Amino acid sequence: MSECERDHALCRRWSSSISLPTRVLDVGSERQSPRLVESLGRTGRYAALSHCWGKAQSLTTTTENFSDHIVAIQLDLLPKTFREAVLLSRQLDLQYIWIDSLCIIQDSKADWDTESAKMAEVYAGAAVTIAATSAKDGSEGIFVAKDEDAWNKAVPFSMANLHGEQTTVYIRSASGNDHHYMKRNKLFDAHPLSRRGWVLQERLLSTRVLMFTSCELVFDCQTLLWCECGHFPFKGEMFPSEMEAHAGEAVWRPCWRALRILKQRLLDLLSWARDRPPPLMARAVNGLVQYAENSLTGRREESEYWHWQHIVESYTCRCLTRDEDTLPALSGLAKLLESRVHDRYLAGLWRRDIHKQLLWSIHPSAWSFNPDEFELLQRLPDDRIDQLYLPYRPRRTADQAPSWSWASIRGAVWWEARWLPSGGLVEGLAELVEAHCISTTPANPLGSVAPGGYLVLRAPLTQVRLVQYEVHLSSLLYRCRVVEANCHDPDHEHVESCIQLNSEDWAVLDLPLESTGPPLAQREFWRVKVAEKSPPHDIVSSDYATWDRLSTLPQEIATSYTIIYHLLLQKRPGAVAEEWAFERVGLYVKTLPRGKTYYAGEMEYVKIF
Repeated sequence: MSECERDHALCRRWSSSISLPTRVLDVGSERQSPRLVESLGRTGRYAALSHCWGKAQSLTTTTENFSDHIVAIQLDLLPKTFREAVLLSRQLDLQYIWIDSLCIIQDSKADWDTESAKMAEVYAGAAVTIAATSAKDGSEGIFVAKDEDAWNKAVPFSMANLHGEQTTVYIRSASGNDHHYMKRNKLFDAHPLSRRGWVLQERLLSTRVLMFTSCELVFDCQTLLWCECGHFPFKGEMFPSEMEAHAGEAVWRPCWRALRILKQRLLDLLSWARDRPPPLMARAVNGLVQYAENSLTGRREESEYWHWQHIVESYTCRCLTRDEDTLPALSGLAKLLESRVHDRYLAGLWRRDIHKQLLWSIHPSAWSFNPDEFELLQRLPDDRIDQLYLPYRPRRTADQAPSWSWASIRGAVWWEARWLPSGGLVEGLAELVEAHCISTTPANPLGSVAPGGYLVLRAPLTQVRLVQYEVHLSSLLYRCRVVEANCHDPDHEHVESCIQLNSEDWAVLDLPLESTGPPLAQREFWRVKVAEKSPPHDIVSSDYATWDRLSTLPQEIATSYTIIYHLLLQKRPGAVAEEWAFERVGLYVKTLPRGKTYYAGEMEYVKIF
């Protein structure tokens, strides 16, 4: 810590005078018990604790015991993890520690809304975040015993040092399971703390993290990483350009900074005008906004949005106890990105990158299951499923987000393998006419959203049929084929030759389709075109549209196929036909060879809730 604070310019940016969080725990001393302190704007140095709540009941601060905690909290009454974190803070000469369950009044929704919105500042401002990485709950403590299966036993070896003095060196084999993947979002990803959704922003926003794992101690800061495994020092950045971005900001000339702010304000004004009714005005401004975005925004913004997608991918592979935490648990990182791109946040997506961000899909599992194992996975309650597998059993969250947002699903999502270009999707874009998304918590505007949020797209829309529905047991994906019409005469009674089965491209559904109701092929579904990409493409053999492809090679698709991105929709329950009100049910990526005709559909105003 001393070396980091002294020598790391990037880390020192967060080391200046820091305002204490609203409440902190004074760690006390051997003669004085810890107690809860209201900071009242004071500055100071403090630690923050990152831990799993688990099933064991942790000590919490409530409206009933708040006055008692202000006076004192007996050390022996603290759960083991809290107690060891307090003692460690004393050893590190830190007077205060922030522990969420003690520093937020747990039975006050108003206090929770206000304080959870400050998570980014709390963890970024801490001198160190103490991570109880291997503890399942507060009863296990920070210093979890080494797991012999993950840590090769060390053997003492006596030898003389350079001064001729006898010393003991401990030697262990470097082979085995103790090699951890050195990436910020993958560090000890099988440990209990790394599986929790709230912990991702704690991990990424902290200036320094001291990780207590079952096999070793790890110190990770914004610049370097030290650990006991032998990689010393080492740093694997989750975001390769993060350090360069910070360094670049520091040396920008004032004129360039002022120009960037001016350009951003122009975009903000145009976006505000576009997203306000009436729709005619929005349509009039839309082209100007798109031109301004293409002209005024650069690769930095594209990189930020790309990073956001990877953050969401890492986040949704983790678990949350409560569905209503889906957006609040990521709001700290969203707030940080908002300050960098000055864009409008829409329930987990970003307005200026909306065409790409709508193209999320359920993430394929890394495990294969036989039918019996899959049936068991479907039947077991959440608390009996290993948290590594749980994100691959997706389900809809009740009114936590509109269906077009990944936050409407509790399950792993991704944007990979979609032939998504590194730049913007600039061909055949759907027109975003209106975006309506209202926060429910004024104290945290990037947190939970009210039911009824929607997007209005002006885009090609056509009705389709879904057939050959299956669960792919190698990926746990719910998928089907799309049947499209070749004949578009509304007065013609279609026969078999008027329709075409798309036999090469699978459509991936967001959720399993209900077993009740009419057969799948008799239900009404639509596809709405969002964007397209002409060849050539940069692809790999594992790309989405090549999965189980019958004949076409990926290289042929890369050089001669147009990729067309659609959302699969169904009518919103209760909506009348003329309203064109839908909800999303999946993603359909169509590959179209050169020379083939394609009926995109009729241009419609499509309202997606």
